[in-house]
Amino acid sequence: MSMFVYSVEWTDVYLCLLFVHNFVFSFEKLVCILLVMIKKYITHYIGHGSFLRKRYHFTWSFLGNLLYGFPGLFSSAQIIGVTGTNGKSTTSSLTAFLYEKAGYKVAMASTVSFQIGDRKWKNKTHKTTEGRLALFSFLSQARKEKCDIVILEVSSHAIDQYRIWGISFDAVVCTNLTPEHLDYHKTMEHYAMTKSFLFSQKKTKHRFLPQSFEYASYFQKSTHVSKDIEYISLQDYSSDFVFQNIQRREKVSADLFYKNTFVSQVETSLVGDFNLENILFSIALFSSFASGWKDNLSVLAEFHPVPGRMELVYPVSEKIPSVYIDYAVTPESFDLLYKELRKKTRGALWAVFGSCGDRDKIKRPFMGLKAVELCDYVIVTNEEPYTENRDTIIDQVFLGTSDDFAKEHQTERLCVDPVRFFDRGDAISYAIENAQPEDIIVVSGMGDQDTMIVGSQKIEWSDRTVISNLLQKRLSL
Repeated sequence: MSMFVYSVEWTDVYLCLLFVHNFVFSFEKLVCILLVMIKKYITHYIGHGSFLRKRYHFTWSFLGNLLYGFPGLFSSAQIIGVTGTNGKSTTSSLTAFLYEKAGYKVAMASTVSFQIGDRKWKNKTHKTTEGRLALFSFLSQARKEKCDIVILEVSSHAIDQYRIWGISFDAVVCTNLTPEHLDYHKTMEHYAMTKSFLFSQKKTKHRFLPQSFEYASYFQKSTHVSKDIEYISLQDYSSDFVFQNIQRREKVSADLFYKNTFVSQVETSLVGDFNLENILFSIALFSSFASGWKDNLSVLAEFHPVPGRMELVYPVSEKIPSVYIDYAVTPESFDLLYKELRKKTRGALWAVFGSCGDRDKIKRPFMGLKAVELCDYVIVTNEEPYTENRDTIIDQVFLGTSDDFAKEHQTERLCVDPVRFFDRGDAISYAIENAQPEDIIVVSGMGDQDTMIVGSQKIEWSDRTVISNLLQKRLSL
């Protein structure tokens, strides 16, 4: 049975079933091949919103739950769901960190990493939420190891495709919503409605949203009692969780208030208002199930940035530029990233980025536009093309850097001479060789990943490793 399940979930190995065990052909292998063929047909030729496609997704979720004994329903753990466009991984990691420091046994599945108790490993799937069988296997293992808290990042695809069907969430949060995956959802309204389904379970005890949230009405409608939603804010003092007296020095400190009552001063090495919001969300989730939560917030000062999230690759030196890597992949996340790094630079700001293939073609020129609006030097390059033509993707992003596109969208360009390199290594090398020591370079899109998907293959690639080698080479000159 294990071979049968594995081959359906990871179809790259299905052909092996025909040739293992002395080339013996079995009924099980035949069924497996037929299921793989059905899967490939449905996923390639049947529309996302069709009845057949939805029944297909639901069937796999139902079978996965049966196989693993409904691990997200019959579990003693408190299960937390974290959704939103940006900030999911940092919020999830912060929440896991707080619970772990307070003595709870934690399981977490995020875009960046997995954790069950003391075991932590990197997420190499390139997915925010795993496929159904892998996800239910993870939950089953967390249940076997008697985890107290389970934290799951939840993507809109996972909600729409029934990947989380059968999981009972005890607390949920939506960090924010900005345009993304519109190739799949078509409109922001459908995107918001899909995300809001996470808030619809009657058994959910705690729900959290940003105070100033354009799409709050969708979540309020999904919630059975809208007054059950609690809100966080950096500005609106009527919010349930709010930071006041924010001080930005070597570290950031702020006074935490809960329902207008002072709780504690919080200190963090994370920078940017977006990270302060992530911290507020993690505190809100921590308060949901941790006894004595108000007395356990000082540990936030010990939390280090999530790998690949505005991460400084190499120690600061007077001989080389500072180089950061980040996962930012939308114009909105570019806006937050570039503005925050602008505060840090004594010189010019360089942007090196591309766009992922097989999704979100609409956003590509607007990524280029945001870069030339906020950065001094812009280099457009390859990211992960998947099955698309690499050069075509780069051309579509580069279109947004043009003067004509900027004028059409009433945007003034700071960078007037953007360049493009079709090889990502060449693009990074060009930036590091030409930037001044007082400059900042940010290489975005791939963050902490150590592979790149080209066609149907994963090839070894690490922005961090490439950058480190190039900086060491420049230091040795």
